[in-house]
Amino acid sequence: MQKYIKIISIIWIILQAIGITAAFADCIPDIFVTAPGAWDSSTCGAGDDCDIPGLDSEDHIYEVFLSCPGIWTFSLCNSSFDTKIGVGTMSCSTDVGYNDDFDCGIDSTQSQFTDTLPAGLYYVTVDGNDSACGDYVLEIYRTPDPGDNCDNPIRINLPEDAPYIDAHQTTCCRYNDYYFTCLGFFDTGEDIIYEVTVTEEVTVDITLNPKRTAFTGILINGVCPEGIYCIESSTNIRGSSHGITGLTLAPGAYYIMIDSWPPPTCIPDFDLTIDTVLAPDFTVTAPGTWNSNTCIGGDDCDMPGLDAEDLVYEVTLPCDGIWTFSLCGSSYDTKMGLGTACCSYDIGYNDDFDCGIDSTQSQITDTLAAGIYYVTVDGNDHACGEYTLEISRKPEVGDNCDYPLTITLPADIPYLDSDQTTCCRYNDYSSTCLGSYDGGEDIIYEVTVTETITVDIILDPKGTGWSGILIDDGCPLDSFCIAFSASDAGYAYGIRRLTLSPGSYYIMIDNYPAPYCIPDFDLSIDTAAIYTCIPDLSAEAPGTWVGNTCGAINDCYLRESEDYIYEIDIPEPGVWEFSLCSSDPAFNSYIYIGTTCCGDEIGFDDDGCGYTSGPSQLAASIPAGTYYVTIESFSPTDCGNYVLDIYKVCMPDFVVTAPGVWDSNTCGAGNDCNPGSPWMGGEDHIYEVFIPDSGLWIFSLCGSAYDTKIGIGTSCCSTDVGYNDDYCGLQSEVTVSIPSGTYYVVVDGFGSACGDYTLQIGDSTTSVLGICMVRNVWVLDTIAPGNTRSMDSSEVLIIENCGTSSIDLGLRFLTVVDTAAGDTIAWIPGYSISGVDTFSLHAIFNDNILPPEVYVPTTDMVGGSVQWATDIIYGSLGFGILPGETDNLWLEFVAPTHSSSYDPLRIEIELQARLFLP
Repeated sequence: MQKYIKIISIIWIILQAIGITAAFADCIPDIFVTAPGAWDSSTCGAGDDCDIPGLDSEDHIYEVFLSCPGIWTFSLCNSSFDTKIGVGTMSCSTDVGYNDDFDCGIDSTQSQFTDTLPAGLYYVTVDGNDSACGDYVLEIYRTPDPGDNCDNPIRINLPEDAPYIDAHQTTCCRYNDYYFTCLGFFDTGEDIIYEVTVTEEVTVDITLNPKRTAFTGILINGVCPEGIYCIESSTNIRGSSHGITGLTLAPGAYYIMIDSWPPPTCIPDFDLTIDTVLAPDFTVTAPGTWNSNTCIGGDDCDMPGLDAEDLVYEVTLPCDGIWTFSLCGSSYDTKMGLGTACCSYDIGYNDDFDCGIDSTQSQITDTLAAGIYYVTVDGNDHACGEYTLEISRKPEVGDNCDYPLTITLPADIPYLDSDQTTCCRYNDYSSTCLGSYDGGEDIIYEVTVTETITVDIILDPKGTGWSGILIDDGCPLDSFCIAFSASDAGYAYGIRRLTLSPGSYYIMIDNYPAPYCIPDFDLSIDTAAIYTCIPDLSAEAPGTWVGNTCGAINDCYLRESEDYIYEIDIPEPGVWEFSLCSSDPAFNSYIYIGTTCCGDEIGFDDDGCGYTSGPSQLAASIPAGTYYVTIESFSPTDCGNYVLDIYKVCMPDFVVTAPGVWDSNTCGAGNDCNPGSPWMGGEDHIYEVFIPDSGLWIFSLCGSAYDTKIGIGTSCCSTDVGYNDDYCGLQSEVTVSIPSGTYYVVVDGFGSACGDYTLQIGDSTTSVLGICMVRNVWVLDTIAPGNTRSMDSSEVLIIENCGTSSIDLGLRFLTVVDTAAGDTIAWIPGYSISGVDTFSLHAIFNDNILPPEVYVPTTDMVGGSVQWATDIIYGSLGFGILPGETDNLWLEFVAPTHSSSYDPLRIEIELQARLFLP
């Protein structure tokens, strides 16, 4: 635009020089603008710069740049006085147009001018009639061209208009109407809109050729096209063709938008092409077998050689190789085409392959790269019928037990198979000793051993994690094998110091799916390395030792990293913790515990201290003796500072004999049973309990003051006998039949909870639990929303202790049953039927003959787990009921204020009894 301003200024100087200044002496533009736009001002006080016939009042002069050619309108219709307007190619001129009193409405005295104009500089004079001046609004706008927006799109009908070509089109001068679409930042330029009407289902390719304009985008949507979601889209940062291929459109209306990312702000020249394509009938991935019938297919591929009813497969070949496409098992005279496009046979064509005696079926075999291909199943001379299409790849060496890679030992020592892959070898064996590490594609080696040899078999997965290697003496492979090794890391590892006698063996390399294969690995087999396993330090536990693996020797074959070995004397049996948790978190360590130097018979750990990549720890229940602790780095290239703590865990706090009741508080007791399932990390107390008689025993924390957990085991901190959380509200209880002997009871808390507790351990072998219901049905009639329904004296539920032992009573809400719909809804406290309003069910135990006047919602709401009666839960009774005594249960139902459920509801409650432990 500045270029044009300079040219006009030069012309004005020339006119002054030759004396043509009478009418234009003061005619200098007041305002410089670019159209379209709207501007408001007032001519009063502006002066009469354009003192020429027709423009003889006070005026404002606009120098206007029209950015695009088109039908342009210059309007003063919204002004407040009697206006005139002039448009010219020079300041104060009216050679383009002039108007006074355009029909802007009833008694209009305003002005407007419309003309078809090229892009360029123009001058608009806003003037008044007969010395009039006042407030005005000047609007300059272009009449939209087809394609400018969704109200005025370029219209296309499909399939009638196919193939459709809109050549030498542009988005320039169409403005940025839509800038919040699925194209992202590719929709910030000027855009063009096409409306596509589809009259019958059609599959199309939509191609945009931006002719070297970079950063372009195209989308198609079912609505005009604001919004981040669309049917399909394509973007390209280069100036090459791109688009949407193979898109199937149902009948209806669609919108195509073409846009760009500025710079530039528009696409000066592009071609849009829309053409119909034949859609494949099936999309499959090879290898595989598929059955169908071409008599339902129609003759879609109407071309020489493929002239009967047909079906087309779009086939993805995942791997390079020799592929066979066979119709040999079909029931009629077939033909087959194989190509790179739908209905093509540029790769191959066959009729009457030698599938057997008098065969009229077809087959094609070719060496093909991985990619997408199209298979046409057709018939000879209009024949159709049932067929079987089988697509298979010729096995390559290493694919399976029938085609293994072969190794002879010791002749091939040292053996190296580098830059190998399991990809495209398929998951032939998935029930092996590798467990979940055999879920990917696998490769097989057959190893012939001619004389006894001890070897190291090392797999380097080159960064691929979750891989595994095994060796066995038979194939196909099963869940038992001679040796195996697996790793979640991408570093080299393997099977060390394996002695093999003469015979045949099979090695399989596999991985845990995701990814489904190992793209690149090295397998090496060599004579076993000689390790001199001498402990670096001997000591007696418990204790703490500080060290650094940097500069140490890789004595152990456990990992390919520098290591430090401790020979530790464990003085007494129990659960012992071997922890590196106090080490530098940046040191990603591994810890191994064994009964031999460099052994891992007891176990190993990585990242057990809670870091994603950091220190390790291991707890083990072991007898007294000598053990070996090996500290290594996770990575073969790493080392670091460590702190090794070895201590006995789970020392009993109390030694007691059952039955009995014990009160205490876990706060300040310490976390002896370390975090981990089922323990949550709360401070705990450990009881060593002698159970004198075999039978049914109850271990209860019901009535304790905090959220408890309880575990019973045959060793300290174990739960092999029983475990519970939230049996009686937030408290815990276990009932179990056990022989006499010594057991360990852990009183723990949920999370970090601690507090006062009561541990009751009672014998119920000679006691009988029993309850009888004198009255056991409460009919809950329909209740108006928001109302409360309570039992009356004739409805009380009467419970009698029919057993021989004192009992406690408890309630548990089971379900809400929609009796009309038959739906059963599990209980959630304060359950919401509608998702908005909730109902409550309250309960209380007493021996009164009249219902209670008040229920206390905070203590008597029935829960989803059993809540046992205490003084504050369900009232003063309901616990310690002697044999033959009775108790009353009163219930109250509070209906929601409104509900989306209008059906009758049945509420199910379970009444439970347990031994009363004084």
